[in-house]
Amino acid sequence: MKNFIIFGSPGAGKGTQAELLAKKYNLAHLSSGAILRNALQNGLISDNTNKYLKAGNLVPEKTIINLMTETIGRQKKNQGLIFDGFPRTLNQAEKLDEILKEKNLTISKVLEIKINEKEGTKRILERAKTSGRNDDNKKILNNRFRVYRQEMTPIKNYYRTQKKLVSIDGCRTVEEIFQNLSAEIEKNI
Repeated sequence: MKNFIIFGSPGAGKGTQAELLAKKYNLAHLSSGAILRNALQNGLISDNTNKYLKAGNLVPEKTIINLMTETIGRQKKNQGLIFDGFPRTLNQAEKLDEILKEKNLTISKVLEIKINEKEGTKRILERAKTSGRNDDNKKILNNRFRVYRQEMTPIKNYYRTQKKLVSIDGCRTVEEIFQNLSAEIEKNI
């Protein structure tokens, strides 16, 4: 079973690409944002967690690690995973490796979709017209980009050291990005 992480700054298209890749390669798409929103909606975690999401901040590590651990545990044994929005800190990356190691699994490749903040902002403000997400607004976006820059540099270095990090130009069409990501995944299948 091959497992992948997809990440990029806000608006990079992680969710779109993760869904496409999950369908093409029969991977379970584990979106931390969707998992958090579902847990909040079903009362599985404190409403207090929502204040972090609304402000564009990361939720407490213990909360997201517990949710992701439970979610990983519910996946089919023979199905690969694609993580979208997790890990978001170096501690989470290290914890993910521990969780997977306990199941005799590992991350095969980390796929970074690179875009600039101007393009990310444009995409998110367009998405905001239909998403209904309270973090899709200009005020919160600046904080989301700041948090992303601050937290992702150590994660990039962590996976770069493991020779698992690959960067893809995200300022292309959805189809071109998908083709480039697919080519990287196929190197590991």
